[in-house]
Amino acid sequence: MTNRATSRPLSTLFAAITLAWGGGFGALAQTAPYLMSDTVVTDCIGELTDSGGPEEAYGNNENLVFTVDSESPLDVVFLGSVDIEAAAPGGAVLFDYLVLHDGPDLNAPVLDTLYGSIANPPAYTTTGALTVHFVSDASAQPQGFHLAWTANPPPPDPPVAALSAPGSCPFTALFLDLSFPVECDLISWSTLTVSADNGTIWTVDTAAATAISCPGGQSDMLTLPLISGEPVDGNCTLTAALTVGVRDACDSVWLLPIDATWDATGCGAEPDVLLDTDTVCIGGCVVLEAIPRGCGPTDISWSASDGSTFSGPGPWETCPTVTTTYTATGVETESGSSGSTSVTVTVLNLGVWVQDTTLCPGESLTLASGDIQG
Repeated sequence: MTNRATSRPLSTLFAAITLAWGGGFGALAQTAPYLMSDTVVTDCIGELTDSGGPEEAYGNNENLVFTVDSESPLDVVFLGSVDIEAAAPGGAVLFDYLVLHDGPDLNAPVLDTLYGSIANPPAYTTTGALTVHFVSDASAQPQGFHLAWTANPPPPDPPVAALSAPGSCPFTALFLDLSFPVECDLISWSTLTVSADNGTIWTVDTAAATAISCPGGQSDMLTLPLISGEPVDGNCTLTAALTVGVRDACDSVWLLPIDATWDATGCGAEPDVLLDTDTVCIGGCVVLEAIPRGCGPTDISWSASDGSTFSGPGPWETCPTVTTTYTATGVETESGSSGSTSVTVTVLNLGVWVQDTTLCPGESLTLASGDIQG
């Protein structure tokens, strides 16, 4: 497939009238030149000859108007020389002539008037439609002319996107509404990202998204199910970004980025607490860390049932001497929402204790017994 990104150079525009821009991603030209006649066409790529075609002379007493209106500016070149009967030497009245107008009718500005033999006629660019006016008299019909055109439509506008989610927190899917339908085959699902300002990324099940969003080949609302186990469960500002293909006036496809943001609200502010173990013996230590649930700035503070406190998410190493409950409290500074999560670390007293002792060969040590606590 060929994707339009910039205007095509003139050297490539008229290589073949049967040109097709790969895989349906561009406008097709007609398979044979138009002959000069009173006609309006909308082809984005095409050729026009005098009424005699590429090989024969044009006819007598012609007064013909041919208009190309593809709703786009046009590049116009002549394929070979121009051979039109010239005025008599010193005469002021033209016998035969060709007039090119920059517009949809004969009232449009004149680009040029051509007559006589012109070995290398110039190229032209219109601001929109092209109108070709050809006039011949009753005598002397030379070979005529053969021109070609191609349209240069401006890039289309991408759809305006709006992001939302069904239901309430935790959110397991998102909706991406578009201001107009896009072709599902032109959605680049591999470019889809869903992220938050703090770098959190959610993964979309794109296979399910395709099946749900595109039952009819095009859609103006994309359903984005998140992969299982990764819902949006915190107050976050999310951004969804995606590349979609949009066709221009000549049916060429432009790959355009779209994005939309949405504030996920209504979620709890209690942080997730990580600890490396929930049981230690006397003298053992644990490592605690609090992870904010939301994506914005969050103040974390800790309190423990043994009276100890510390501030910040951690990680914190603590060595309780008795079974202790630790509570992490998160306060989201932007929304003011707060929540707490508690974990309990159990301290075991195995009831057997002795000083570190070195034994030599033949020596023995008696261990005292006691109750296991904890």
